[in-house]
Amino acid sequence: MADVGLLNTRVYGGYFGFGNGDINPDNDYILSAPRAERVNVWSNIGGKDRTVDTPLELALFSYYAASRIDIRPIEAKDILPANDPKLADLKLGAATYMDMQVARFTGKDAAPYAAALKFITDRGNVSEADIKGFMRDGIRSALTAEMSKDRRGFVPIETYNNWKQRGYGDFVGTATDVLTAFFEDPTQRNYEAVRGMVARQLNLVGNGDILASYASADALMNAINYVSLDLGNKLNREISPTTRPAFARVPNDQRLNVFSIPYAVGGGR
Repeated sequence: MADVGLLNTRVYGGYFGFGNGDINPDNDYILSAPRAERVNVWSNIGGKDRTVDTPLELALFSYYAASRIDIRPIEAKDILPANDPKLADLKLGAATYMDMQVARFTGKDAAPYAAALKFITDRGNVSEADIKGFMRDGIRSALTAEMSKDRRGFVPIETYNNWKQRGYGDFVGTATDVLTAFFEDPTQRNYEAVRGMVARQLNLVGNGDILASYASADALMNAINYVSLDLGNKLNREISPTTRPAFARVPNDQRLNVFSIPYAVGGGR
């Protein structure tokens, strides 16, 4: 996916030679750094404590460790530019904030993420409010980018822009609101809204609305996986042909009706 603002830490880590999010803490780029840089506020987030061994830890370490920032791959320097610390803090802050909220929802220890987030905001370039605003814009951009892709001759956003003008609802805007609400306040109800949104789209596929609904459901899940693979994996584990009809009915929120409109009913461009 083209740059949509939000930092995908797995993609970022890939430029260092780490595939599939597997970070080797014994890699020379990490191990040759001073211990005070390797063992820092960013080294206790997931994985093993006091080591850089997760994609988020690598991203934080590579930018904030003074001995590492200038020896990154060129692609990593473009994503988190050394000469634009505010932009880098926004990207790293949003990635940390979103992972922290998913950790809270799934019962993991969120304190290390909170400490890293405080480290970022204490630098003075951005506030938590700035980070949340950047996150929302990034979620919308990720959804728009995926919905704008041609999938076998069907470009979802062209149809959904038409639906919005005709009063059927705002697909991308509602999806942005639902995802942002979860990340700002990761309650069970807000999670159920995310799950219900996805389940409604998959229900349409299962009920025969194949081309259009499959394209938009695929775009929706790709965007979710981009902004939070942990959230996407949880949804994939829970939603199945057996469970999705019930999930699609929860919560009973009129805003989500736009995700249940068959293409044959709403029509194309």
